[in-house]
Amino acid sequence: MMKFNLVVFLWLLLAAACSTTVPHRDLSSIHEADTFDFETMAIDDDGDDKNLEKADAVKEGLLARWFDKKVGLFNNSDKVIAFDLLKVAKKTIDIEIYEMKDPTFRDLLLKAIKRGVKVRIVKDSRTVADTCDELSEPTNLDKPACIEEKVYVKTLLGLGAKYVYFNKQKLCAEEGKLGCYQHGKMIITDNKYLLLSSGNFNSSSFCNLSIKPKPSNCNRDYSYITKNKKVIEFLKSVLEKDMSGDRWNMKSDIA
Repeated sequence: MMKFNLVVFLWLLLAAACSTTVPHRDLSSIHEADTFDFETMAIDDDGDDKNLEKADAVKEGLLARWFDKKVGLFNNSDKVIAFDLLKVAKKTIDIEIYEMKDPTFRDLLLKAIKRGVKVRIVKDSRTVADTCDELSEPTNLDKPACIEEKVYVKTLLGLGAKYVYFNKQKLCAEEGKLGCYQHGKMIITDNKYLLLSSGNFNSSSFCNLSIKPKPSNCNRDYSYITKNKKVIEFLKSVLEKDMSGDRWNMKSDIA
């Protein structure tokens, strides 16, 4: 009788286990929750410079293949997709931005230029919180943060990047008035990927906790990546015209 009861118990246990719903993961829906740890990914090497270069090339190739499938909406506090976008750029990086102060972002731009990527930036000349003219030479009257900005921009220009101010006098809605800001935030790389961001390229918008000191707050910001050719072509034309500084009518172009 005890043997019979044991058999029945094991049968019931097996039936219960088989009837339990096992969560199924649809791999086609992988998105921002799946991260690629580019910096700390283990690559075997013995410290030799050639092997380190090979390891970096392997990382870059793996990241490029991973990134090629990444389109859609990303929560910045989960994944700073902008960093990966700069890492996979091979030929060109075009940026139009209001503020761009995150040190990781800046460092990745420098690294991109040094590996042969052409970088162009259109930036607002005057923000609400920062009146530093980063295209001018440092002076004794500048605050330390302003001097740092100027040195960074000078380094970019010295490496061959293009860095121009948004021409408010020509490009604001009412020509001749300074009452507007270039408030768009976008990156186009290799004419293949377009990133549009709700926040600036600052540490608080990226929620970049890897830096010291850490940002005082982490904003709720999002980034959207697309490979839509028509959208990229249009916004690339916007950047080209804004970079020239000549007045043009965006409203008529959109229509």
